[in-house]
Amino acid sequence: MTPDRQFRSPVRHFWRWLIPALLLWAFALQGTRGLWSPDEGRYVDVALEMLKSGDWLRPHVNDEFAHVTKPPLTYWAVASSVELFGRHEWAARLPHALAFALSVLLVGAMGRRLVPERPWLPALVYATFVLPYVAAHVITTDTLLAFFTTAYAAAFVEARARRDSRGAGGYVAAGWAAAGLAFLAKGPPGLLPLAGLALFAWSERRIVGPTLYLSWSGLLLFVVLGFGWYLRVAFDQPDLVRYFLVDEFWNRLSSPQSHRNADAIGAVRVYGGTLLLGTLPWTWPLLRDLSRSLRRPSALPLAWRADPLSRLLACWILVPLVVFVLARSRLPFYLLPLFAPLALVAARAVGAWSNRRVALLALAGAIGLLALRAFGALVVRPEDDRALARAIAALPVSRIDEVAFVNTAPRYGLAFYLDAEVERLSLDDDPPAAQRPPARGEVPLREGCRILLVEARSAAALRSNLATGVGSYRRIGAAGRYTAYVVPGGGCD
Repeated sequence: MTPDRQFRSPVRHFWRWLIPALLLWAFALQGTRGLWSPDEGRYVDVALEMLKSGDWLRPHVNDEFAHVTKPPLTYWAVASSVELFGRHEWAARLPHALAFALSVLLVGAMGRRLVPERPWLPALVYATFVLPYVAAHVITTDTLLAFFTTAYAAAFVEARARRDSRGAGGYVAAGWAAAGLAFLAKGPPGLLPLAGLALFAWSERRIVGPTLYLSWSGLLLFVVLGFGWYLRVAFDQPDLVRYFLVDEFWNRLSSPQSHRNADAIGAVRVYGGTLLLGTLPWTWPLLRDLSRSLRRPSALPLAWRADPLSRLLACWILVPLVVFVLARSRLPFYLLPLFAPLALVAARAVGAWSNRRVALLALAGAIGLLALRAFGALVVRPEDDRALARAIAALPVSRIDEVAFVNTAPRYGLAFYLDAEVERLSLDDDPPAAQRPPARGEVPLREGCRILLVEARSAAALRSNLATGVGSYRRIGAAGRYTAYVVPGGGCD
């Protein structure tokens, strides 16, 4: 028996041991790293405020200020997990690990239809891609978004495969429901892969008919799940629709106001690097496959017409990618929904490889990914809120009710560790910016123990401000790069 044949036996049982292996893989080292600011801390803080207030409709960063920069699905997922399993880092990240694991299964399901000779291969590729695996260890909107975009793509692929049977309608409805949840996860970006799939459906109008991907029940689910929360909140806050569509979507798309790699080279620097590093260890086969296609440009129109899979993958990847490149706000995780079709492309690119060769490359990638997670857990970064919380807890105070950051970005993850309110105070009284009440007016009005944290550049201004406002203050030590102050009589002693 040849070595490759010997290897095939366990491959046949791939789906049997996939689930437990996948769960172990997704949850590995999930609780070993503290929450990182700003994103992880802010998402968790909003989730905790939902649990504390009981208001799951209107996200808040603390008990005073609404936080509606993102739809609530991620907050709901984190809050539910923490409520069920307790205040642990792994519980806060659990929804993202599950979303990653389910995305692997969905890519595998599409592999059954699109790569039938080795249906397990796309799932293996996706599970060992760098970017999806790293993103599953970070609390953001993007991992949930990638799951739901992959879900509606998988549903439409299955509906196409079953187009001559009654079961197709159910998959179409499920696909539209998943599209609605993708919109609830991140708003308009959740529909970009859908636009690519719509282009693919248009290209197939003469093959499968124009109505295959339409379902009245599915469209109703799409509207209810996707827009129900927006409409309900907009009823109380009419300016919310403009905020989401103009400030959070259009302005980020068309202007450099967010300062996220908006320069001309930003797309190449961010997205080029993300695609090269994020697709490791499968980058080389992908590049080789792309090179072969570009060397034969005359064959591309023929492939577009004759190969539905190539047409599907091209639409799914290129339509969102063009929008991401044109947008003036660019971050690596924005590309995460494109890694499901990239896994299918990579599976085709290594189609002639032996199973042993594929397994060795995947194993090397898996070892590298575990090492990367372990490194993130062992190295304490400046933005680690757990380390800062420990330093604050060591300060000579009997209790901590609130942590206020003066003239600097708040570290909202402290609410998770200290069970205290976190806010930002501004030394500029005229007028205070949103979510930044002036320090002078706020210090004497608060009850309980409030710790003021200030960086060296603002320490003198804070001392002057406090002296004018309340007449006294007391320095109690340092926590990380911050100096800590309390106001006597605030309940800290």
